[in-house]
Amino acid sequence: MNLTSFLNANYKDQYYDEYLNEVQKTILKYNKLLIPFMLVVFLYYTIGDYLIWHIPVFAPTRYPGIFTCLLLLTITYSSLRKNRKLVIVANNLHCIALLFMGFSLTILGPGYGFKGIISCILFVVASHFFVKGYRAIILLYSIGFAMALVTLVYSYLYFPVYSQAEIMGLVTVFVGIIILSFYSEKTRFNEFYFQRNLVEEKNKTHELYVETQSKNDQLEKMNKQLDEALTELERIDQSKNKLFSIIAHDLRSPIAAVVGLLEDMDENFGDYSLDEIEYRIRLLVKSSDTTLILINNLLYWASTQWMGIKIEKARHNLADMVDNSVSAYLNGAKLKNLDVDIQIDNDLYVLVDEKTIRVVISNLFNNAIKFTNKGGRIALFSEVDGSQVRLSVRDNGIGMKPESVQKLFKLGQNFNRYGTENEKGTGLGLVLAAEFVAYNGGEIRVESEENNGSCFTITLPMADD
Repeated sequence: MNLTSFLNANYKDQYYDEYLNEVQKTILKYNKLLIPFMLVVFLYYTIGDYLIWHIPVFAPTRYPGIFTCLLLLTITYSSLRKNRKLVIVANNLHCIALLFMGFSLTILGPGYGFKGIISCILFVVASHFFVKGYRAIILLYSIGFAMALVTLVYSYLYFPVYSQAEIMGLVTVFVGIIILSFYSEKTRFNEFYFQRNLVEEKNKTHELYVETQSKNDQLEKMNKQLDEALTELERIDQSKNKLFSIIAHDLRSPIAAVVGLLEDMDENFGDYSLDEIEYRIRLLVKSSDTTLILINNLLYWASTQWMGIKIEKARHNLADMVDNSVSAYLNGAKLKNLDVDIQIDNDLYVLVDEKTIRVVISNLFNNAIKFTNKGGRIALFSEVDGSQVRLSVRDNGIGMKPESVQKLFKLGQNFNRYGTENEKGTGLGLVLAAEFVAYNGGEIRVESEENNGSCFTITLPMADD
């Protein structure tokens, strides 16, 4: 690869600019140490040319070096050091000054018994440490090579053969230094380029690793979401099947019973006594009430599953909520001759959504009626527990076995029970109650023993005064 193609392929891109920035930092670091020393040396030689060696003609050869040293010191210790091009140009001028001094001493030295070839070579070598960048090298050594040729021609005219051989050796060394400089520059940049690429590859690898980890985390999160969605779909499918089962069987049965009673009364009304008619009407009322409760529960439950439910919490008097919730079911309690005891503190206020909590209280009270024998007792009472209120519905009915308690509040557990007068229970009301209590920031629990009744308790947040 020739120099032009090498420059086009490697040094005219963003890396070369970065390389020159690094070069500038290196130059400034060396300048802080070398330039003051060189300035002292040049001043010493200048004074020596006048006072010690008495060769004042040598002194002007030192002046460019002194001037460029002062220029470099000014740049190094001022804000001008931020200008990369200025730093490199100033160092090139300093190198030219060194070459000028070396070749001047080579030409002038023999006339005064001084051979300056060695000093010229040293200055050429020293300049190599300051020149950085191909353009700087080409500029400096073009000038240096021209000086070498001039010196060579001059030596043939005025110097003896021995001096001419020394001059030829100087030119040979100079050409070798040019070649070495280009090679060194290429090596330095290749090392810089390799290090930069290595750092970039490490960064890219790290970024790829981070991106891969991020994608893995996203995939894991998506898989988790899909698993949750699948679980939810399965739950909804079970709920749908349960809902259709309730509609197909549990809802059809009481409606069919009402229709059958009405048809029987329509066909045989004249054959029944007043007591028989009153008895059948009571059956119709009870069956209609049961059917209405079931329909309401189905509608509430379906709305929570597919359309969601809006909870609007407000401050409500608990005693008023209980009275309004159980009033529609008191007739059912009277038909079974149940003793209903309501002991709710009139000063208790809760922060709940009235509509949903009334559904909860209604379902718990209706269940108590359903599973309590005639002449039994139902008690509703409240208790303050810190910032919460516990509302309990206790009965002395038929109770439940422990395995039955475990199935409560979960739709799809096939928990079907019959009341004390064969009232059909689907368990939907308790599922609805548990969901509504949770929506209001509370919880529901039950204590029950077979043949010794049950006690359902809900906790509700107390409202501030």
